[in-house]
Amino acid sequence: MKLFIKLLLFLLVLACALPFITLGPGGQPLMRLENLKWPELGAPRLPEAVSADAIKKRLGLASDEPPATDDLTTSTVYKWRNGKGELQYTSDRPPDGIAYETLALRSDTNVVAAVQAPPPPAEEAPGDKNAAEGGLIEDLTSVYSPGKVKELIDQAKQVQKLSRERKKMLDGLMDTP
Repeated sequence: MKLFIKLLLFLLVLACALPFITLGPGGQPLMRLENLKWPELGAPRLPEAVSADAIKKRLGLASDEPPATDDLTTSTVYKWRNGKGELQYTSDRPPDGIAYETLALRSDTNVVAAVQAPPPPAEEAPGDKNAAEGGLIEDLTSVYSPGKVKELIDQAKQVQKLSRERKKMLDGLMDTP
């Protein structure tokens, strides 16, 4: 192993020295020590500071007030369905013969509609629970509700017990000649 490491180190040194030893087309070595230059490791040059007035002037804001609402842009968007029935939103008018709706979108508004949260579930009456157990009403509660988790644990224990009983039965069959 030591010989292998020494061989690898020798090859590494040889690979580093080879460009300085090998002669190029003009009879000169391919590389000289003078060609090696260290990179400049100084601090980066920061751009010159720009005043707030210059920024406002460049953006067209002469004062500290926000732009007037008249300066806001309004885009026209066409809402229509294609031949497959998929809803399309385009800035170009749809082909002739297709019904569409024109929407005017302001640049200062949110185009994503807010999602309404579903109302909380109502409490069950004791009579409803009996109807659900009888199969008249399907139980739509979450699998992860506290009652369901306890029921799932009980079912898992029953499966484990049944599995042990079957294993004992199979072991008993395997032992009989």
